[in-house]
Amino acid sequence: MAAVLLVSCKEEWQPGAEANYSGINVYFVQPETYYSLDPDAMEITFTVQRDDAPYEDQYVPVTLTAVHPEAFEAPEPIFFGEGELESELTIYFTDDMELFKDYSFSLAIDENYTQQYMEQSDYPRIDVTVIKEDYEPAYRCRYTCGGVYLGLISWSNPQVMVDLEYSEILDAYRVDLWGHGTYVNFSVDEDDNLVLDKTTFNTGEEYVNGDETFEVMATVSGDCTWNSRTRMYTFPFNYSFGGNSAGEYDDQLQVSSEL
Repeated sequence: MAAVLLVSCKEEWQPGAEANYSGINVYFVQPETYYSLDPDAMEITFTVQRDDAPYEDQYVPVTLTAVHPEAFEAPEPIFFGEGELESELTIYFTDDMELFKDYSFSLAIDENYTQQYMEQSDYPRIDVTVIKEDYEPAYRCRYTCGGVYLGLISWSNPQVMVDLEYSEILDAYRVDLWGHGTYVNFSVDEDDNLVLDKTTFNTGEEYVNGDETFEVMATVSGDCTWNSRTRMYTFPFNYSFGGNSAGEYDDQLQVSSEL
């Protein structure tokens, strides 16, 4: 699916060549690239700055590019009041934005208001992903990683503490077992079996074998379960690299305390 442009418009806007000629440089101030927002969030705001402050109001056009443009309203031009060096840009969401779904978009300031070839740490274009969800940390858990015992993951300790998050809307859990943003999402059925949304995971870890480096993968190889007596989740994983299996291990996630 092709990305679609949403461009800001305003009658007061004047072409930006003169502004750029006078040395004005408008840019975003180091935003995050991924935002987890509340389910009822309908907007997100970014800080914008400029290097020069003319003695007049200024409207700076900005373009939003998205694969799902129906989820966003067209952005208004960035407004700088007379003498102001900092402003804000608010992007509004529509009712078409679904919960628990990533929406990626790009924001670009009109090139007539930027110094494109100037070396700087802040830039006139940003790429952002937002998701609306209600996952919250619920339990602190001790995770035992089989990839360490099988020699594929080089942690100094095979046991680490992780947060188990819970979504009330979905009545489901998620946990970042390997610490690289790869979530294992699951719910618990009436028989205390775990229902996972997928069965193969890129752990984010790397295994070096000779001159080659491989991604470490973990594939569910049996029934994942919950034991309410021991407060233990069990994940049977087959750990592999480059299509080669290193063996199976029952990874364990034991609930330690509530958060």
